[in-house]
Amino acid sequence: MKKIILFFFLISFAKIYAQTTEGQAVYELKVNLHKRLRPEDEKLKEMMPEFRTQKMQLLFNKSESYYKDYEDEDDDIQPNQGGGGMRFMRPKSELYRNYKSKRKVDLKEFFGEKFRIEDTIISKGWKIYNETKKINQYTCMHATYSDTLNKKVVSAWFTSEIPVMAGPEGYGFLPGLILEMTINDDESIYSLIDLKNTLPKKEVIKAPSGGKLISEIEFKKLVESKTKEMGGRRGMYRPN
Repeated sequence: MKKIILFFFLISFAKIYAQTTEGQAVYELKVNLHKRLRPEDEKLKEMMPEFRTQKMQLLFNKSESYYKDYEDEDDDIQPNQGGGGMRFMRPKSELYRNYKSKRKVDLKEFFGEKFRIEDTIISKGWKIYNETKKINQYTCMHATYSDTLNKKVVSAWFTSEIPVMAGPEGYGFLPGLILEMTINDDESIYSLIDLKNTLPKKEVIKAPSGGKLISEIEFKKLVESKTKEMGGRRGMYRPN
């Protein structure tokens, strides 16, 4: 009798575990706009909200992921107390990752024009710590990564209970789905607010198309050049 119970328990567990290799994660993205301003732009804080919040959608399976704005959400910055009349639009991006072939395709909007970046995924030098915490019902481990090229320090909490390499903003290649992530000491915070074990109807994980094909380096130079034209105010625009 015990063997029969154990058999059905293992079958049920296997089904649940298999479901976690495909689905949809919805994150709340909270950006501190004031932290992005230079010290000399202190006066702008009176004219703009401190935070911008919106929802982001990550579709994933065992070998691919597709990250984009949550289609039901308005991308306008949500005003907060103390903010003035300045409003901004976050440029739309679509980020595709194929972890098996190590291929990425990013479609990024920049001042009304779309650019497509195709490249090989370079595994990031994540440092995994012996720290755990619960996010929803999942046990997560802590990992950090220092992106010296883009001047970003990333802190992520991932769970091996969902054995996929995906995460928000194209980050991943950890032994589990990223459920929570911060960039540059809470300048940007990604928090899981919904997780489904199936893909939404009519949603397909595929590489985005269209836009002007450009290299990562060329796009970075374009952003830097435009930023200089705007007086170097990185808080006014950031493609990611």
